[in-house]
Amino acid sequence: MVKKGNRSHVPTKSRFTTWLLKQSNTLKRISRTIYQNARPYLALKYWLIYGLAFCLGFYLWGPSQGLHKFQTWQHRLASKEDQLQTRETLQHQLEQLKQQLQTAQSLQKKPVFDPVSFSRPALGQIIRGFDWIKSGNSWRLHNGVDIGLPPGSNIIAAAAGTVADIKESGIGTYSVTVDHGDGWTSLYEDLATVMVKKGQDL
Repeated sequence: MVKKGNRSHVPTKSRFTTWLLKQSNTLKRISRTIYQNARPYLALKYWLIYGLAFCLGFYLWGPSQGLHKFQTWQHRLASKEDQLQTRETLQHQLEQLKQQLQTAQSLQKKPVFDPVSFSRPALGQIIRGFDWIKSGNSWRLHNGVDIGLPPGSNIIAAAAGTVADIKESGIGTYSVTVDHGDGWTSLYEDLATVMVKKGQDL
């Protein structure tokens, strides 16, 4: 150290050496603290775990595998989306098949009409039955049953069914056609009035 007047002058090189020693001591103290805190985790039993973790990371994200794994992951993600769409399509088709099956079952459960269930639509004298009749020099089939009734008499359907058609003859009388299902229908003609509507179940 050199004294100049009342002031002390320390060379620049000595100041740098002092600062360097202080920094070195500080680094040693920090390193010692870190070593003491990390010392329990530097035991031999942990090195196997560290090695396995390093190998796994290098395998997954290493230079030769990272890009390949990413591309494979994208391909798998796209495949899963296609599988989800296919699954939704199959579920939709399955619901349609269930509805069709239920419709078919409901149609099968519908009772088949038995023509034996036909009964007389009114109690009266049968004027003319289902028979061949002579008209002049020719014969024709009378394909019905004529029942004589007093005016105002009620006529009911010969069997359960649905009113399929109502027609007016033009001479003040009506005809009603009833559909009984399975191709069976019944026709009621020469009616003075009609008390049913088309589409009505009887």
